[in-house]
This record gives sequence, structure tokens and C-alpha cells, in this order.
Amino acid sequence: MLPRGPAHVGASRLAAGFNPTVGRLEFDDPVTHEHGLCTGAVVRSNNRNLVITAGHCMSKGGESRKYENFKFRPGASKDQPAPFGVFEGFRANSVKQWGVDGDDRYDFGFINVKPNQQGRRLGDAVGENGIIINQPYVAPRTVISYLGPLLTQKECFGETRIFLPPPESRVRIDCDYPRGSSGGPWLKDYDASTRLGLINGVLSHIVHDPTYNLSPYFDDGVWAQYERSATY
Repeated sequence: MLPRGPAHVGASRLAAGFNPTVGRLEFDDPVTHEHGLCTGAVVRSNNRNLVITAGHCMSKGGESRKYENFKFRPGASKDQPAPFGVFEGFRANSVKQWGVDGDDRYDFGFINVKPNQQGRRLGDAVGENGIIINQPYVAPRTVISYLGPLLTQKECFGETRIFLPPPESRVRIDCDYPRGSSGGPWLKDYDASTRLGLINGVLSHIVHDPTYNLSPYFDDGVWAQYERSATY
């Protein structure tokens, strides 16, 4: 599924160097009442309303406990915390292997969002990345994510490789993102001029010795979940 640009390119207050399709994702834990922060990215869908992120940004893996009150602010920065408005989530879906089993190999999910306060759909406002599956483990990728709780986007370019042999199958990249950066997209064929690419992973876990980041391997299971979510 190829990227798709915004429906109308108009003036925005996006901070210099920020990617408008990558945003701050906020949510609440209904049990602990804690407020959570992650990163999400816009991915192409029928109704231009879909965000991809890490599964643990949507639910407590292994406990079937879903978070709530999702709010997505694409391109958020310290000076402009909502340059395109706020998009509230109305449907959050991860796979059983994450929500029920807590299996880190399936730590991904999708959130459908409502239009912003001005009635604009998310993809119309900022554009949409594509998504691609079943790629080689060793490949160049661009990762974009917020640095923990800070409203600062970091872009990292590197080469992926397999974390551990199957059945582990997760993918690693040496990008040194800190805790709290979960959910940022791993992009194939990222175009710096359009600021769009093909999502082939999400920041899932941080390993500190040495410091590198992990993503689930995007396979047919990811695609099946994507297709279900992309129709809402």
C-alpha cells in the first residue's frame, strides 16, 4: 500500500524539521489512572483515519486490559502542541497474541480516529504513509519517534537485522531511542521531500546494553490486522 499525500497542502504551524504524519499519542489506563505517552504514525486507510503504534501503547499485554481516551496530535512540538488539531480515537485494535498472551513479537496495533475540531480527517490534514510486509531482515530504514516525554522528534537512519533466530523473529536497529519513545514508525523508502514512506515496523522495545531498538517483524498477520482496521 503506497503513501498518499494530504488532500490539500495549506499553511500550517508545523515546527521546522518535524514530520506531520508522526505524532504524539496520549491515553489513560482505566485501572491505575495513569496518563501514558507514546508515538504514532498515520497509515493509509479507506477513511483516512488510521494510526499505527506499538501494542503496549494500546493495552496492557497479557491482561486484556485496554487503555482509553486516545488522543493523537500529529506533528506536535513544544511551541505548537497541536498544529493540525487533536484527533480522538474511537477504535483501538491489537491482535490476541499481544492483548491476551503478551507476546512481544506481536507488539503492534491500529487506532481509528475521529476528525479534528475543524472536521478534517487525519489523512486529509497531513497525508498518509503506506505499509509493506514480508521484507528482508537486513535493510535500510528510517525511524522517526518522539524522545520519551519530550515534544521532540528524532530521525534515525540505519540498517536493520534479525534480533534472534526464529521463532523469536523480531527486528533490531541501532538507533538509541529512550524509554517512552514507543510506537514510532520504521520506514522503507522514506522521501525527505514528501516526508512519507512505507511503514515496515514500529518501535517496540529498548535494549540498553548495547543500546538498540526492536520492532515486530511485519508479516501476513500484520497485514490482516491492518486490512481489518483500514475499513473503519
